[in-house]
Amino acid sequence: MILHLKAMVLVLRASRALLEVIVSHGENIPRLIGQGHIDPLTGINNRRFLQEAGGRAMSLARRHRTFFSVVGIDVDGLKETNDGYGHLVGDEVLKKVARILKVCSREGDVVARYGGDEFVVILPATDKSGAARFVQRIREAIDKIEIEIPDLAEKITASISCGIATWEDGREFFEELLEEADGEMYRDKREKKGLGPRA
Repeated sequence: MILHLKAMVLVLRASRALLEVIVSHGENIPRLIGQGHIDPLTGINNRRFLQEAGGRAMSLARRHRTFFSVVGIDVDGLKETNDGYGHLVGDEVLKKVARILKVCSREGDVVARYGGDEFVVILPATDKSGAARFVQRIREAIDKIEIEIPDLAEKITASISCGIATWEDGREFFEELLEEADGEMYRDKREKKGLGPRA
């Protein structure tokens, strides 16, 4: 009986402590819970979450003998935008690109900021042709971006370079897909600059 009462006291103390946290943090609790996986600038998933999601995608693909694709995305000319107009304008470009990626994605897709000017999207149950259609959609949407420059009578636009990698059984690590998508992305960037594919 005494042990039972002591256990109840401990539960009540823990409940009181939890209630104090809820009262003190209120509406910030979802942010506090998710902040380890959310990019603070764009509000989408961050690199840490991407790595975990990639591992899960590979496990599911193996188990169900299916496939998935990874799309690497690089915002063209972001350094020049930052240098010419300031980082606030560059940040606005990143936020708009992130928003478009979310709008163009399906519910089960994973959209993440990989770092700097790079994003990655995991497309479950999507082959290379399906991923290419996704890339076409986001290109068309991002090509329409216009950002007004404060105190200047001009607007800037945005464009992206993309690379696709599709998982097939036999690859062990998600990082292999990221590397392949990254290589294809930089091939796309070089070809758009008229440099041709890297030898």
